[in-house]
Amino acid sequence: MNRTTTKTSTRRTDPSGNGQQSESPFQLEAPRRKVEIPQLLVAVFLVAVSALTAVVLFSQAAAREPVLAVAQSVERGQTITSGDLIVVYVASDDPINSLSPDAATGLVGLTAVADLEPGTLVTSAHFVSRSLLDAGEGVVGMALAPGEYPTLLLSPGDRVDVVFVTRTVSDEGFTDTGGVVTSAEVFDVAELGGQGDRFISLRLPAQDAAKVARVVAAGGVRLVLVSGDDQ
Repeated sequence: MNRTTTKTSTRRTDPSGNGQQSESPFQLEAPRRKVEIPQLLVAVFLVAVSALTAVVLFSQAAAREPVLAVAQSVERGQTITSGDLIVVYVASDDPINSLSPDAATGLVGLTAVADLEPGTLVTSAHFVSRSLLDAGEGVVGMALAPGEYPTLLLSPGDRVDVVFVTRTVSDEGFTDTGGVVTSAEVFDVAELGGQGDRFISLRLPAQDAAKVARVVAAGGVRLVLVSGDDQ
């Protein structure tokens, strides 16, 4: 039995012809790749921003300067050793008081005038060159309002004269009388509230400390900042 194989041909009818069909084979064309311009611009922008960010971060890191800080807890009255100090880096434009690593040698052997926590940036005001109290010395404290002490920048180590302020009543009115204790050393300064009040401690000879304490209790004092050369 013969089998007839029928082949199907795809023909296309030419509508303008005489009705005869003509063969027109299909042609496959490779798809054209479209370039997305906006996406390309976004990619270029992100690369540029990343590069700029890296430059800024590097510049900030390069602008940091080494300063001295406390490596471990330091108690008031403790003698400083080289192991108590470390070098940290801070931004060079930060408005802070600090000491360069070159000052470390001069700090070793000094005495801390306050408790210092690890990481505290140290300044020369944190230390004195001798023990807190020598034989025959005393410390007296007083709470003073603005105007009773000379400056908000008063700090340990400064020298002040203590002026006694005592007011007596006479026919002419109030008269200020008193005395002066010269060249007392500021031992400590602490803020009292937010109105500018300060608690200021002075180190001076024991007999003068007792005199100042009596005047503070009875009337009041004024502190006058003086040069350390006037001692």
